[in-house]
Amino acid sequence: MAWSLRPLRDADAEAVEALATRSFDELGRAAGREDEPGPADPAAGVARMRHLIASDPEGAWGAEREGALIGAALALRRGSLWVLSLLAVDPPHQNSGAGRALLEATLDYARPSRGALIAASDDPRAIGLYGRAGFRPLPTLFARGAVDRTALPSGREVRDGDESDLELASGVDEAVRGAARPQDLELLLAGPGRRLLIVDRGPARGYAVTGPDGVRVLGATDARTARALLWAALAHADNETMLFWITHAQPWAFEVALAARLALAPAGPLMVRGRIGPFAPFLPNGALL
Repeated sequence: MAWSLRPLRDADAEAVEALATRSFDELGRAAGREDEPGPADPAAGVARMRHLIASDPEGAWGAEREGALIGAALALRRGSLWVLSLLAVDPPHQNSGAGRALLEATLDYARPSRGALIAASDDPRAIGLYGRAGFRPLPTLFARGAVDRTALPSGREVRDGDESDLELASGVDEAVRGAARPQDLELLLAGPGRRLLIVDRGPARGYAVTGPDGVRVLGATDARTARALLWAALAHADNETMLFWITHAQPWAFEVALAARLALAPAGPLMVRGRIGPFAPFLPNGALL
């Protein structure tokens, strides 16, 4: 029996999270990365699936075979920016054409958008799929390790934020991303151990959502502010931290990672189509960008 596409429903959220975990675990094993930590909180993954199925039902699609989900895709649209949050196919059903069909279904949801973004894995099949859909790659690095705490600066310009600061964060997102998304920031802040860090110093503004394992997203109006936020986030990290999606447009993040003695390595690219904001200074969230 062949698979068929259908819209995802709230009741699918746990199955989608489990499917995504199997898919990315298999990708890690194939690339020899069995030692990398898995999702810290599967419940947060389920919450993300529910959030996007509810907020963007036209971008939520599943591939089903004999009543079981074998693939899923979730896309969101904020303003004129489209983002692919998830594209995953169960390992036994990969190379069946389901991934391509799911991507095409979500791209139908992108049609009114000015620009589109995907935080891609390093899977050559996925990169090729996105390239054939008109996306161009921006190479990235990721940083990982224990922070050298002797390198932490003593600046006090960063403060803890709260819900009242989401308007400031939205203004930064409008300037840097080209689209605000307060509902997505609220989701990121709901995770365990998450903190909102804020700089609000005249025209210099910025925010970061951090967790015990590193920065979840960071945006600022200038590199100095971004650097201060990143150092503050690293000061709050546990023994090991990770930074993702460092592109050539983020030299300030590269410099901080070096100074903090984090190990840097190539990662999957950001895939871009159309017109997006400057996305600098910015460290995106892989699922919500």
